[in-house]
Amino acid sequence: MEEQGGGILKRDFRKVAYEKAIKKAVDGPFALNAKDHLALGSTPSFKLKSDSEKALHELLSDTEIEGILDEANNLINDRSVAEYIKESQRDFLLKSIPFLRRIGKLPEKYKNVQI
Repeated sequence: MEEQGGGILKRDFRKVAYEKAIKKAVDGPFALNAKDHLALGSTPSFKLKSDSEKALHELLSDTEIEGILDEANNLINDRSVAEYIKESQRDFLLKSIPFLRRIGKLPEKYKNVQI
């Protein structure tokens, strides 16, 4: 029961890709690859476009990961930053720190952070 031009098959493929990406998104942005971003309707970063099969944590150095976590932490502690931005950064850290800990990519200075 294929629709003209493979419409049903395309929809089924998109649905599977979307559901897979949603499951990975629970672990935050470090768990996603470029294909996941596209399935979720977002634009992958330039770094992800270099290898659409690899997740962000696989493409970044330990120093880059630490810098991203530091930036989020600094925004949370900055009094001049709007509360909705702080909340998005808290959510980012709540997902990212346990994920990075689980895969062994959590920078040393965050190892004792409990979420």
